[in-house]
Amino acid sequence: MAYKPTVLLLLAALLMTSVLGSRYYTAQEANAELFKEFKDEIKSLRTLWPGNDYCQYDGVTCDANGDVHINLRGRGLYGEMPEVDDDWGKYTSVVSIDLSDNVGLSDDLEEDWKHLTQLRVLNLSYTSFDDDIPDDWDEMSGLEELYLHNTAVCKSLPKWNGYKMRNLRILNLSNNNMYGSLRSEWGSFANLQTVDLSGNNFCGCVPSSWSSNSVLTNAVSGMSVASSSCFTDRCSQKSYCPKTPNFGGNGNGNNNNGGNNNGGNGNGNNNQIDASTALFFAEFKDEIKSLRTLWPGNDYCQYDGVTCDENGDVHINLRGRGLYGEMPEVKKSWGPSVRVVSIDLSDNVGLNDDLEEDWKYLTQLRVLNLSYTSFDDDIPDDWDEMSGLEELYLHNTAVCKSLPKWNGSKMPNLRILNLSNNNMYGSLRSEWGSFANLQTVDLSGNNFCGCVPSSWSSNSVLTNAVSGMSVTSATCSLDRCRNKGNCPKTPNFGGQSGGNNGGNNNNGGNTAVNDVYTKLFFDEFKDEIRSLRALWTGSDYCQYDGVTCDENGDVYINLRSRGLTGKMPEVDDDWGRYVRVVSIDLSDNIGLYGDIEDDWEDLTNLRFLNLSHTSLRGEIPDDWKKMSGLEELYLHNTAVCKSLPKWPGYMMPNLRVVDLSNNNMYGSLRSEWGSFTNLQSLNLAGNNFCGCVPSSWRSSVALLNAVSGLPVESDNCLTNNLCTKKSTCPYTPNKGTVSTAAPSEVPTTVAPTKTPTTSTTSTTTTRAPVLTDDTSRFLNLLRGSVSGLADLWNAPDTDYCGWTGVSCPNSNEVVVSLSGRGLSGVLPPVYDSILDGAQVKITNLDLSNNSIAGYFPDSWASLKQIRVLNLSKNPIGGCIPSSWNGMIRLEEVNLSETGARGSMPYWVLPNLRVVDLSNNGLTGALTAQWGLMTTLTDVNLAGNNFCGCMPDTWKTHDVLIAATKEVNSENPSRYTSLLCFWQYRCRSADLQCS
Repeated sequence: MAYKPTVLLLLAALLMTSVLGSRYYTAQEANAELFKEFKDEIKSLRTLWPGNDYCQYDGVTCDANGDVHINLRGRGLYGEMPEVDDDWGKYTSVVSIDLSDNVGLSDDLEEDWKHLTQLRVLNLSYTSFDDDIPDDWDEMSGLEELYLHNTAVCKSLPKWNGYKMRNLRILNLSNNNMYGSLRSEWGSFANLQTVDLSGNNFCGCVPSSWSSNSVLTNAVSGMSVASSSCFTDRCSQKSYCPKTPNFGGNGNGNNNNGGNNNGGNGNGNNNQIDASTALFFAEFKDEIKSLRTLWPGNDYCQYDGVTCDENGDVHINLRGRGLYGEMPEVKKSWGPSVRVVSIDLSDNVGLNDDLEEDWKYLTQLRVLNLSYTSFDDDIPDDWDEMSGLEELYLHNTAVCKSLPKWNGSKMPNLRILNLSNNNMYGSLRSEWGSFANLQTVDLSGNNFCGCVPSSWSSNSVLTNAVSGMSVTSATCSLDRCRNKGNCPKTPNFGGQSGGNNGGNNNNGGNTAVNDVYTKLFFDEFKDEIRSLRALWTGSDYCQYDGVTCDENGDVYINLRSRGLTGKMPEVDDDWGRYVRVVSIDLSDNIGLYGDIEDDWEDLTNLRFLNLSHTSLRGEIPDDWKKMSGLEELYLHNTAVCKSLPKWPGYMMPNLRVVDLSNNNMYGSLRSEWGSFTNLQSLNLAGNNFCGCVPSSWRSSVALLNAVSGLPVESDNCLTNNLCTKKSTCPYTPNKGTVSTAAPSEVPTTVAPTKTPTTSTTSTTTTRAPVLTDDTSRFLNLLRGSVSGLADLWNAPDTDYCGWTGVSCPNSNEVVVSLSGRGLSGVLPPVYDSILDGAQVKITNLDLSNNSIAGYFPDSWASLKQIRVLNLSKNPIGGCIPSSWNGMIRLEEVNLSETGARGSMPYWVLPNLRVVDLSNNGLTGALTAQWGLMTTLTDVNLAGNNFCGCMPDTWKTHDVLIAATKEVNSENPSRYTSLLCFWQYRCRSADLQCS
């Protein structure tokens, strides 16, 4: 047969495309592709895994052999399995993956995971993966252990050829929704050691090929398939495949190598976890990111703000938690089975967007409170399908449009309804006349039109609800409701709700009148910087630590040197320009990282901004030119890079002080800056600008002073300072030298002093005498908080250097030694409204061997001068704050035998030499950041229960290596063994501290 030349060329081209399209990948390249797919399918990983160095990702370990282990157990993940391409799948060096205890992971199991031929251990238990197990997974030739129990996996056993899976030893498919006959092909498995198939619905008889395999026959012992009458079960009908996982039985865990806590028995506690309810909580964590930290694992009865009663009913109370996000979705397949009977999300102005129509499936819900949120648009008509609802509080929100078309006969239990102070309009619904059991209704503070429907006339509760409104006037018929009202996206906080004894405090009213847009900004802060969630509780931002509100309503934020970790909050263009914050100081928080937010351009009321001495990086946004109110900007000693922003001075007429010194900036100077007319001080030192000074700068003294002595000002700048090559952008901040542009960096408009709120009750408070300095203020805080000090320090007005246990070696040092004094009480917090912690001159503080309880105050991070801290042998408990990174002079710290629990603190203290955290209840992984503390000489971590492997950063640190050996003297290589990742893996029950 003869082919035309064009056909031959086409075939040749296709052949070449096929050959060239399949290329060789290095393990690193293939791994990078896999992690990219993970982040594509599971959105929360985009935040958890920044950058491209996957060995540094949280939950990822790379061992000495180049093998990669992924452990994301109990992270509250939500999404689907990532895809694996046949081009690179076989080249990956990922050998273990644990995605268990993430009920929000759902949909089909990916057939293309068959390409992960290097994978040895896979744990997908306690997830919502469904449908059948792919037959082609028998191509995972390296697989040794598979845990796929307590899921929604369905249909029959996969057709796996045992000869292709020679390494498979452990297989757990228990408590799924599987059915059908057993596979005869499984008789070819030669190396199985443990198989669990219990909790499924297999039919027919045991295949004859299984008879010589004792592991398989033991797996079905006691099942109907092993009975003498098994032949009568013809498997004639297929079972139903539900989408909810089967959490009904014991996982059995297989020697703690893949099951859940306590070897996989149940869920590690005494509560029976309902799968549908667990899915609802997973949806919550998907929509409201902060809940992923607040609610670890799947045991919702242990979640903060959640209560499970003796009947198995679940109550959620998240009122005033500073939450930000949207309403979770509810699926028809599991919604009616959700055991949640009450939900309170009130006083969370950061909750926004439409009300979810699919909440109609929550038919067991009895009480719902969404007041003082930013939920908007209309109330769904279909919510009348929530047949169990008794009380609904949906007042002071952005809810809009008309009343929903609710049929009262479908909501026979509804007694209390509060829709007051929203943005609702339109005519009243005649359908509401069918409500028979209403006791209280509040519709005030809206803009309804027309007349009261005749169907309401026999219902006194409804007629009382509209009494005095225009709809009851004699002229109501003239109001034809021709014009639709406006639907703003901001909530209506203008009135006080009647509350109906189920709304917010004081019968539904708020005591503080805060600006709604400014509240949204604070919620964004708490969303990005987790430690602020504990520091800033409730919705009244004027009461937040580090926040001051003046008589004009202007807001000042001072969080300098708080040991904060996180990113800059986002600002939405819908409300940014209305935010009342005029001053922000986030300086001296090296844990603040990530790109500078472009959308801060909308903060047009901002006058003072200090982001110096942080790890913020990237370029300064050109669009910040829209911050027309900005007067002072301190952005020095950071990782800021690239060229000066294109800021025309006429758009920033108030800008007087700018300090961009000691960054990683380069490029030519901007000619646009010559138009700044009010600039008084500019510092650009410590960067790498090129080219020459623009001619437009020649008329500005401030601009010329800024470049004096720099290469851009030299006579030969055209030849020796050419902009020929761009510099690199490092991720680490430029420590450089101390800026001299504005030493105090205090805004010209200083925030007013915050005064304590005075009570309106008859209770009187004895005020401490006015004190002379911050050291005496701190000592008197101790005196008032630690019982027993009032007797030792009985003359608070005198010189503290003469108090018992207090000495002053010189004018700049105070030593407090109170070990074994029989003291009790708690450690006091340090509020910047009371004293400046940096001015407290205490260098040595010893409160050891007493009975002091409570917690470790985050705010002690401001005690900059402490060098030696000993709180050992006190029943304090709680987490050790990572914010204590702010104690920059700390050299020795002893917190042994304090009952400390949770994870290790994320410290990188420049002077720390001696650390003793022994004999506490610390859990979780060893903290990688500690490997960066090169000054350490003595570390004691014995008597705790850490998990996982030694971080790579520790492996060259002799002091930390020795510390891990002391943690478990019976097994000194526990954290360095090749099996440490699985034998001592971290569990979701380990408390993670901020």
